[in-house]
Amino acid sequence: MTEQQAGGLVRPEVSETDAATIARECYGIEASAHELGSNQDRNFVLLEADGRRSVLRVDNPVFDDAARDAQHAALEAYRAAGVAVPSVLPGLDGALVQRWGGFAVRRSEFAEGEPMVDSGYFAPVVVEEFGVLAAASVNALAGLRHEGLEREQMWDMRVAYEQTLQLAPAITDTELREQVLGWAAGAHAALSLVSADLPVQAIHGDLTDDNVMARMGDDARLHPHTVLDLGDLSMGWRVAELAVTASSLLHHDAERPLRLLDAIAAFHREAPLSESEARAVWPLIVLRSTLLVASGWRQLEIDGDNDYARERIEGSRPSLMRLLLCRSSRRPSRCSRC
Repeated sequence: MTEQQAGGLVRPEVSETDAATIARECYGIEASAHELGSNQDRNFVLLEADGRRSVLRVDNPVFDDAARDAQHAALEAYRAAGVAVPSVLPGLDGALVQRWGGFAVRRSEFAEGEPMVDSGYFAPVVVEEFGVLAAASVNALAGLRHEGLEREQMWDMRVAYEQTLQLAPAITDTELREQVLGWAAGAHAALSLVSADLPVQAIHGDLTDDNVMARMGDDARLHPHTVLDLGDLSMGWRVAELAVTASSLLHHDAERPLRLLDAIAAFHREAPLSESEARAVWPLIVLRSTLLVASGWRQLEIDGDNDYARERIEGSRPSLMRLLLCRSSRRPSRCSRC
């Protein structure tokens, strides 16, 4: 079992000052650095004097070159399919991956727009567009084959139940811990009825509102546009791409969790779900939510200064509670919260 499967990763010890040094030594640019949030890596926005911006990523040492090469291949597959993604920028020696202080680093184009995670309420059309984007992702990656995709990682939904059990002891709120374990067990039982029939392929694995940049439309709404952060790219259940995306939409209208059906229907139009996949969607959404809560507590246990993880914990619990309140209703279509 790798360190990641053991329950979270401590981020590389790389500061904003270090990031500016990397920019100069590896990429030949003078830039200030401002750190972005991450659970397991370090990400920085680099700002040059003329206003140009780019993003520097310092990978956690557990990730190898094969995984990075697979991510680069996935970026090409996305571009070929018309899915907007930022390009990786070569260093002074022409290589996409640079080495600094024992870490692998990469610099990418800055994705213009607004982060969807901060957008508040999502109109129905935006929820549908997330479903379309998840379908575009699985369609683009369906034919991708690479040795770097065959890796064990805690966000693979095929092991989400086991990971939740392993991480749950970090939840110090006893009531919440018992609820998370109960919900996870119920979802696992439902999923086990169809899991053997779920197609497996390359998936993004973390196609959430946190990893999608938006563009302003003519309707004065922000619409999902550019896909970011392929750090969780691997083989996985195709339907897990949809479930992960859908679960990230919960906090944008937590009072009405069944609005996720708009995203699910949109995905189905573009990438038709089998009956087994359709039956797997809801338990996968529940498992993703329980895993997020458990992993967030574990991340703070091993990396207490990670404000990003702390904010995600604070945002995930209300959405999970609303989701499970509606899930427990015998007739969810008449649930007043939906």
